[in-house]
Amino acid sequence: MRRRYKHFIQVAHDNALKSCMSHKHGCVIVYNNKEIIAQGINQQECEMKKVESIHAEVDAINQLRKMMNGKDKNFIQKCKLYVVRIGSKNMNYPLKESKPCEHCTKVITRIGIPSVYYSTQDEFLKAYEEMYHQKPSMGYSSPNTLRPNSVEQSLRRPICVVS
Repeated sequence: MRRRYKHFIQVAHDNALKSCMSHKHGCVIVYNNKEIIAQGINQQECEMKKVESIHAEVDAINQLRKMMNGKDKNFIQKCKLYVVRIGSKNMNYPLKESKPCEHCTKVITRIGIPSVYYSTQDEFLKAYEEMYHQKPSMGYSSPNTLRPNSVEQSLRRPICVVS
């Protein structure tokens, strides 16, 4: 794996260490394969009302939305999202399955990020190539463009709310 991608994964891993949740997830959004422009962790007690938890992907996307003010919409097409989950401290924080849940997949699709990479237990990082039926369009596309996810996968983490 290229050194640059290892850096992105390491930053996402370091972000996951900051999470107070039992399932620790960290996320980075990278522009043009060079620069980390947004970071996120899964967390509780966020600024939004009536939120039990927010997922790392949504946390990073909320940062991206704030910095996007006035930028060209093609900017998003050059972004990639990396999300990792880490295990417990007594096992030296190994990578775990971190495929985005159904809700996060919808948020990623709506904003239009074309490439998503997530950690697995078997592989270091896996591309989420099956995310869309079609290439996502900019703006807020219909959630019907998503492939249905399994019930098991959608129940793995609590649903998060986006303002």
